Amino acid sequence: MSVLSYQSIKKAKILRPFYARTLHEPSSLSYGCGAASYDVRLSEDTYLYEGLVTLASTLEQFTMPGDVCGVVHDKSSLARVGVLVQNTFIDPGWRGYLTLEISFHHLNPWKSRQDQSSSKHPFASDNEALDLIAGTPIAQIVFHYLDEYTEQPYSGQYQDQEKGAQPSKLRLKKMINPINRKRAIHGFNGPYRFLSNFWPCVVYMDGKPYPSLEHAYQAAKTLDEDERAWVRVSSVAGLAKRRGQRVTMREDWARIKKRVMFKLVKDKFTRDESLKTKLLETGNDLLVEDNTWGDTYWGKCDGKGKNHLGKILMRVRNQLRQIDRFGKVWLGRT
Repeated sequence: MSVLSYQSIKKAKILRPFYARTLHEPSSLSYGCGAASYDVRLSEDTYLYEGLVTLASTLEQFTMPGDVCGVVHDKSSLARVGVLVQNTFIDPGWRGYLTLEISFHHLNPWKSRQDQSSSKHPFASDNEALDLIAGTPIAQIVFHYLDEYTEQPYSGQYQDQEKGAQPSKLRLKKMINPINRKRAIHGFNGPYRFLSNFWPCVVYMDGKPYPSLEHAYQAAKTLDEDERAWVRVSSVAGLAKRRGQRVTMREDWARIKKRVMFKLVKDKFTRDESLKTKLLETGNDLLVEDNTWGDTYWGKCDGKGKNHLGKILMRVRNQLRQIDRFGKVWLGRT
């Protein structure tokens, strides 16, 4: 198989919109068609958690000819700061928006003698999470000619795939032994009250201690230090929540609130050894923040909801399991 050149990629009309190699100003990464590959972009804002795989969609739509296949590769600049894209094969005859599997990892702290400087990630102030905006270049695709048109073009279940990250259609339930199915913890009360954000424990946010995670989360909604202090001195978490509904909301809150929650949950369970032990003792149980007050974003109500708090708790639990004997988090390829 031969690799397609810039001219051949453009002439074959494999993907649209088509751009020649262009600089993406916010990230200083390039996208578009180069000498022998095409760098694709994210179609939506994408939040990456360390050590976990996140699905994301390309902005570009593909129409693969019957004599061309494609291979997805990492972008070198992103790989050097721990952002890896699963190498995916694009079949001849496939059509749609490509779903990518992206993982974010801690960098190896050991550096060569020639490079003792630290690598600063272009999208985050720390190595805990990344927030990539829509349009960010994310992967490089190399296209190859087959020796002739295939008699078996793609006709599978991902044909004409829509824009937006599409989940796997693998029927896992039929592959898992019923004995190994996960149990579930529904509702953070009784013996599992410690999972609630209202649980009294010291949590730090921007260098200051708060009497519960709920206090810290509600204070994070505003950038006004006086309002943060007003929330912090609330006598109970319920009062902090009510005060948090009255503060001057920061403009980017809707975009960053999951990231804030992740950092606060991680602080809660890494700072307090007894809480960390309790969380790890939940094993592989599904954690579901069932509630009766209609919160279908952080939890579930009447069996419906996104359960983002439960998912974040399980992510933190997964990371805590990987603490090695030196107290470092080991995050091999997911």
